[in-house]
Amino acid sequence: MFFLHALATRRRTLTRAEDAAGLARIPSVTVFEKSSGCGGVWRSDRTCAPSDGTGDPNMYEALWTNGAKENFEFHDYSFEDHFGVGTPLPMFLPRALVLEYFMARVTRNETGILR
Repeated sequence: MFFLHALATRRRTLTRAEDAAGLARIPSVTVFEKSSGCGGVWRSDRTCAPSDGTGDPNMYEALWTNGAKENFEFHDYSFEDHFGVGTPLPMFLPRALVLEYFMARVTRNETGILR
């Protein structure tokens, strides 16, 4: 997901600069996900559940990060950009908020990047 974001950002920069040679060097990339959408283990969906109905479809269902949120905040998309200025957040974010933040950062400039 972040690699696709990096390629899209680079492509946008080269397009603005009208750098046809640079654009030609950017590879065309397709990423496949095991689950029904992007996000890997950060997702909570039942598509990865065992077919016999046993087991937990996502062992990370109740995961909270074990590192402070300030250690993975993006330089180009802050928590304030996403959650709003002054929104109180716990130091260690739950899985759902981390995925929401990641997905919003990747799709905010490139809506069709994740299909």
